[in-house]
Amino acid sequence: MSLSRFHHPARGYNFLTPFLHNLIFDLRGGLDVSTRWNSTYDMLKEALEYKDALNHYANLQNIQAPNLEQWSLASRACQFLKHFSDTTKVFSQHNSPSAHRYVEEVWGTRELLLDEKNRSDTFLKVLCDDMKSKFDKYWDEPNKILLVSSLLDPRYKLSFLKYCLMKVYGEEVADRKANDALIWFKAYYFHYERIMQRSSQSNISSWPEVGSSASMLSSLSGKRELGLEFALFRQRSRPHRSRRLEADTYLDDSLVPSREGEEFDVLRWWRRNQDQYLVLARMAHDFLAIPLSTVASESTFSTAGVVIDKYRNSLNSEIVEALICVKDWLKGYLSDDEDDDGVITAQEIN
Repeated sequence: MSLSRFHHPARGYNFLTPFLHNLIFDLRGGLDVSTRWNSTYDMLKEALEYKDALNHYANLQNIQAPNLEQWSLASRACQFLKHFSDTTKVFSQHNSPSAHRYVEEVWGTRELLLDEKNRSDTFLKVLCDDMKSKFDKYWDEPNKILLVSSLLDPRYKLSFLKYCLMKVYGEEVADRKANDALIWFKAYYFHYERIMQRSSQSNISSWPEVGSSASMLSSLSGKRELGLEFALFRQRSRPHRSRRLEADTYLDDSLVPSREGEEFDVLRWWRRNQDQYLVLARMAHDFLAIPLSTVASESTFSTAGVVIDKYRNSLNSEIVEALICVKDWLKGYLSDDEDDDGVITAQEIN
């Protein structure tokens, strides 16, 4: 349902009256799209902004306006849904990393559903109970990949996950579940370490004999690759008793402080610290590129349907890919123009 209805007082009120009345008994709203609750939130938010104008128009037309209790219910429902709207935007974003925010967002939602302030409200309690049952159904078993991704957030690491688990299960169960996450994390770490070691050994074995320095330099991909190989060589050359896992060092290091209201750039942090955490930086390069939701990928298929129609169905795959990518890049460039300075993409951590 278009929000432009509110921009015309008469049409806005004719739409708003049944919507607010239905809201009291069913949050979906009789005239709203039942499968898209976010449109309900958007309409509630805008309706509350036009509250005085709509009440004034109702008085002029001698129409019964929503009473104070109904407006109060609309306001409480709007405040309640705001968190879900914000979380949905985090889950569906595709132009910046979101996987590391998995635990933060999921547990934040759980806390909201258990918040005493919401549960003391008879209207919101019914919503919380229904949503909590669905939440437990879908989120009781966490996604291993996303848990590993959340440990790559230097603000939280394993400490935040364990804290959240303790609030739900108690210390004993929390320790066991956190240890499971740590095992998965290290399993991926060792996998990436082996890959990087094989890559380093392969590059070293392919170097030409000493005596032809020009050909040797041409075989290298640059000082960056040379520095990476030397760092790995130095790690392997350390005495076994003094060597410490890079993953253990990272987890034991102090958490990166975060400031309220300040956006943390996780990619920038890994770029700055990739010399210290060679293997983990490569992990971050891959894991932080994983989207929390398939919404962005599904929208890509919708875009493809616009590009390839009955008049342009002979385009080859390269042209179709180029058209879709250029459209997406241009859209991102225009929408994020003010954030151009210092923007780092996942591809830059390499």
